[in-house]
Amino acid sequence: AVPVYGRYDWFSTTGPGRAEFIGILERLIVKSPLATNDQVYRDASPITRVHPDAPPFFVLHGTNDSLIPVVEGRDFVAALRKVSKSPVVYAEIPHAQHAFDFFGSPRGHYTADAVAEFLNWARARAQNTAAAASGY
Repeated sequence: AVPVYGRYDWFSTTGPGRAEFIGILERLIVKSPLATNDQVYRDASPITRVHPDAPPFFVLHGTNDSLIPVVEGRDFVAALRKVSKSPVVYAEIPHAQHAFDFFGSPRGHYTADAVAEFLNWARARAQNTAAAASGY
């Protein structure tokens, strides 16, 4: 899995940008209020889906993201690393803003290359594991 500058917690209401994010979820995504549908929001939150058998992750976040604070990426990675048996790779992109990968910048190109390498590695790892399990 390769999340880029994600919101991993859909139910916390305190912190920078949280009220606005919850408002967007309530109006456009979940289309019901958090106050009366807390479990729906928790079930949709990646942070509540962290478990030992999670797939390999490569999480990316810009250090200057003003929409989703970089600490959210750090917290998600810390939770994954605490329990996951798979590799968890984390990259903070220096000076990168939210959506840094949309504007054709060198950061976006280098990040895309790194993501491709990670996904190729993860696929090869899965194939090798499957082959070893089948005896080939």
